[in-house]
Amino acid sequence: MLGTARLTGQTLGAVVLAGVFSVWSPHGGHGPVVALVLAACCAAIAAVFSSLRLKTTGHAA
Repeated sequence: MLGTARLTGQTLGAVVLAGVFSVWSPHGGHGPVVALVLAACCAAIAAVFSSLRLKTTGHAA
């Protein structure tokens, strides 16, 4: 299951990158910037969801 999730993520990432570079030229300077900003946003969203998985060990009041 982990392998399937990893492969799906890689495939979707390649498709999104191809879409970004088809809209913004990779040679004009805008394509790589848009791709990096999009990647940073995805990483931030992943960090939020990952932090939601953390369980706190506290005593109930």
